[in-house]
This record gives sequence, structure tokens and C-alpha cells, in this order.
Amino acid sequence: MTLRETRRAAAVVAVLGAWLTLVGTQAGSVWRMGLGLLALLGGLILDAAQVRCPACGRWLRWDSGPRCAACGAEIPWDGENSST
Repeated sequence: MTLRETRRAAAVVAVLGAWLTLVGTQAGSVWRMGLGLLALLGGLILDAAQVRCPACGRWLRWDSGPRCAACGAEIPWDGENSST
């Protein structure tokens, strides 16, 4: 899975979690809110754990470009991610 695909998957899980939390809040459903919060947290953890610079290992922030802000290494967004 590429870094771009991993980031996209993490974002989808986080957004669905946020949506489920809001739906649960409106419906007064504690289990939906809890499940939504778990999914939201899971998406954020997935991104923080897997979307990292292959050279220095630092987390690539949401506004990352073609190079790592910490070490300047080129980020292979569409190349195979060796950290997964």
C-alpha cells in the first residue's frame, strides 16, 4: 500500500468515525457515539503510525509536500511503502 493510499484510508476511517459520532449524538445513541469515536481515533492513529518519512521516520503532517520537512528527503507518495 502506498503512502497516499494509506493516508486516504486513514482519512476515510476518521471522517466516517466523525460522521457516526455526530449521528449517534443526534439520535442519542451511546453505542454509535462510542463506535464513531473509536473509528475517528483509529483513523488518526493509523495515519500517525503509518504515514512516515522513509528516511527519518518522522510523521508526515497533513500539509506535507514532495519533501520531508524534517530531513528534506523526497517522499515517494505513490511508491510502495516499506514501513507497512
